[in-house]
Amino acid sequence: MKNTLDNYNFEAYIPTLIPLLTGDNIYSSKVVFARELIQNSIDAISVREAKTADTEFSKEITIKLKRDENGKRYFEIADSGTGMDRYKIERYFTSIGRSFYSGQEYEDLNIGYKPISNFGIGFLSSFMVCQEIDVKTKYYLENSEGLKLHIPNYDGCFFIELDEDVNIGTKIKLYLETDITNEEIAGYVGRVMQDIKYPISIQFINKKGHEQKKVIPAHAIRMQNKKEDFKFFIPFQEDGNIKEINYSEVVNNQYITEYEYGMLIRRSKNFEIRGNCMILNSGIEVEGASPADLMQKKKFIIRIDYSFSMKKVLTCLISVGINFSV
Repeated sequence: MKNTLDNYNFEAYIPTLIPLLTGDNIYSSKVVFARELIQNSIDAISVREAKTADTEFSKEITIKLKRDENGKRYFEIADSGTGMDRYKIERYFTSIGRSFYSGQEYEDLNIGYKPISNFGIGFLSSFMVCQEIDVKTKYYLENSEGLKLHIPNYDGCFFIELDEDVNIGTKIKLYLETDITNEEIAGYVGRVMQDIKYPISIQFINKKGHEQKKVIPAHAIRMQNKKEDFKFFIPFQEDGNIKEINYSEVVNNQYITEYEYGMLIRRSKNFEIRGNCMILNSGIEVEGASPADLMQKKKFIIRIDYSFSMKKVLTCLISVGINFSV
């Protein structure tokens, strides 16, 4: 192949790892592959946003669930984040369990962003629903080359080729081999991506063969509260301590983009949630979490929807370590 640069193998025998991911191990369901890939996109966009003077690039994450010209069903996710160069592909992409975000190289970037994905296994979840994958990527630094990878299966080698038509960022296409429907995948994404800081656009073909589009806006939950007659927000720091906030910042909706983490309290109104409380990690629903988890872990925003008395709201706040004097 004229533009072939090199060939690689994954540095792990993936067929033995896949069964370890599901059930009672790491992932509760195969559909979580979508969450893992979205988390990678969020991290890539956030790092580029923190490191480049060009803040006008698109922050939208796009997802397509369609069929190609050969009738193959695919899941495609694209972002305009940092992308990858050959070194990143060799050092991190091919090495299961080695994360760029948990190493010294990331520390040397000297940015305040704390990545969501830092275990180096997120991409591995893709192989729960497919074997064949195409990747197109281009690193965000000047004079970087566009690259494409075709991974025909997870236990053989794959090639890296030059591709001049690739834009900055990463596009990953999974050729699906799963009974999980397009509607189920799109519904799952809409359910768990509750309040992330970047918008997601999903295009999918439904069971009737019609194309549908779903848009999840940035800070979806907070944006829904803009016109609420009552809302209360308590910002948290990275270490879990509480920040001071002027209530006018809440009333004027400045808190929507100003604070990464915190507790949002609002009245229940035209919004479906399971129970009165939802725990989010960087805007992503944490399944099975409770308010007590807020005291154990960082990077949570907890939303409490209530239709009770203020006394019950204060009791809930006190239960997670927030005390008031009135």
